[in-house]
Amino acid sequence: MLTIGSLDPPINLTNATGSDISPRWSPDGTRIVFVSTRDGDRDIYLMDSNGGNLVNLTNNGVTDDGPSWSPDGQHIVFSSDRDGANNRELYRMRMNGTDVLRLTNDLAQDQSPAYSPDGAQIAFASNRDGNYEIYRMQAEGTQVQRLTDDPGLDTFPTWSPDGNDLAFASDRDGQTFDLYRLTLGTAAVQNLTNNRAQDGSPVYSPDGTLLLFDSNRDGDYDLYALDLTTLGVTRITNNIIFDASGDWKP
Repeated sequence: MLTIGSLDPPINLTNATGSDISPRWSPDGTRIVFVSTRDGDRDIYLMDSNGGNLVNLTNNGVTDDGPSWSPDGQHIVFSSDRDGANNRELYRMRMNGTDVLRLTNDLAQDQSPAYSPDGAQIAFASNRDGNYEIYRMQAEGTQVQRLTDDPGLDTFPTWSPDGNDLAFASDRDGQTFDLYRLTLGTAAVQNLTNNRAQDGSPVYSPDGTLLLFDSNRDGDYDLYALDLTTLGVTRITNNIIFDASGDWKP
């Protein structure tokens, strides 16, 4: 956990064999859900914001990842191949890991789900039409709609707090990934970063003015903040270690 603008070092919340990735704060800021390989495969874990009361929510021998909280904090949507190898679907479970419900059912890779701010829709990435595009559906898995249509790879969708835009990562303009903004009302797409580095995993700040993202633009992967008004970029972390998949505390 890192406080932006503070001179204090980051706080290590987990310390286990394996990789702990993709942390996501609960809407009330009291818990963190994340993905870990500490038990041999990718499972989804829940802990208090100080690292205590750790619980494995999925605990099976398949890949479960990409967790995203519902705005009311009652459910977590995630991606899993539990119903077939090379067939990742989206699922929803209660915050305690119970009542798992399959939301998608197709012979493709559905991943990177994200709840809309009102909880009514879920955006996700899928290659169901040949290459990875951004889609949205109702929170119960109905009314799937394709939102992007480009030969490039579009992934990691994230909603703006007002629900009007989706930011995502894509290599549509070259061999590296940039961050883009899709305006849902007009379908207009804007390249926000436009550089030769790999930019990914965007997350809107709670006030909608910034995007937190990871990038190797300075040699190794660090966290950066993009000002959505000026498109100026501020480096948040600065070390030789891999820093990625950040999230804002509510």
